[in-house]
Amino acid sequence: MNFTARFLGTPIVALVASLLCCPGAFSADQSPDETAIRNLQIRQQEAWNHHDAKAYASLFSQDADVVNVVGWWWKSRSELESKLARAYAFLFRDSTLTITDVQIKFPAANFAVAHVSWTMLGAKSPDGNPLHLPQKGVQTQFLMKHAGEWLIAAFQNVNSVPEIPFPLGPPAAPRAEVKSETALEEPTAAEMSKKETIASALLRGLQLQEYEVRSAAEAMPEEKYGYRPAEGKFKDEKPNFGPAEVRTFAEQVKHVACANLAFAAELDGQKPPGACDKGGPSPAKTKKELLIYLRDSFAAIRKSLGVIDSQNMFDPIEGPYAGPNTRLGLATVVIWHNADHYGQMTLHLRLNGIVPPASLSNPPEVKDTY
Repeated sequence: MNFTARFLGTPIVALVASLLCCPGAFSADQSPDETAIRNLQIRQQEAWNHHDAKAYASLFSQDADVVNVVGWWWKSRSELESKLARAYAFLFRDSTLTITDVQIKFPAANFAVAHVSWTMLGAKSPDGNPLHLPQKGVQTQFLMKHAGEWLIAAFQNVNSVPEIPFPLGPPAAPRAEVKSETALEEPTAAEMSKKETIASALLRGLQLQEYEVRSAAEAMPEEKYGYRPAEGKFKDEKPNFGPAEVRTFAEQVKHVACANLAFAAELDGQKPPGACDKGGPSPAKTKKELLIYLRDSFAAIRKSLGVIDSQNMFDPIEGPYAGPNTRLGLATVVIWHNADHYGQMTLHLRLNGIVPPASLSNPPEVKDTY
């Protein structure tokens, strides 16, 4: 018997009656249970970001009901695990989930309702193209306490958009011409401070740098990818790192992409690509190939930054790129490195009469496919 069936009989009548007659009946200190449920949400984020379908499904009761953001209804823990394993194989392979807020109520003993706000980076649409980032939404969770352990018994997920007032009549102008100011509002610092995590702070900084670097790479015409400022003036230099001369624009793009993948590998405990300062091992050469290489490198580093939390942020990281370091220390290098090379790329653009897209009054979106 699943959760819905259990609660559509006599027990739900008793629950409603208790809420109507004595709403404060369960207002006693719930802090141990609230802590346990908040820890469950941390485990949800960690399981998702490790793409571990079994660990994620273990947060649910055996007969849990799960409805995802597109209305697909799964009716057991085992079905959820099976579906997620398939989703992680491609659509969510590079995705990172960040829990931004958790609101919990206890309508009855051993029963809780949680509303969990989230954002997601790196997911793909069914056609394989990256989704516009970030996705965001709210989960509604009904949790039951089983043998001292809180598990999710019913779960519904929805995508969310900024709320706007209901109109009091038909629009004065065609809908396509009406622009909502509300949709452009940014959260206040106070609002942000209530939801911030280590991963969300790092990803927010990286998102800005990703736009600047990728939009600059898109803006430069392919025939200018070989442009090198001050060509020949520094050819006799012998630097300890990097080329003697200023990099061409193509070399800038390739270096940033290689470095992102190298940093991601070090954060993930894997062997990084070699010689990123000299171009690295990728055969990417044309503008299209380099744009794809750059896009994929940001997907990789987003995934690595998305799993940094208070438990692992001071883990030691070894490697030839910014090592020895800690996980958090290397994450700051990632953001700095992209900002450093974006500054160099703007020089290439402006010397060719091109305004960097990030400096435009209406910056265009970066492309998903090339």
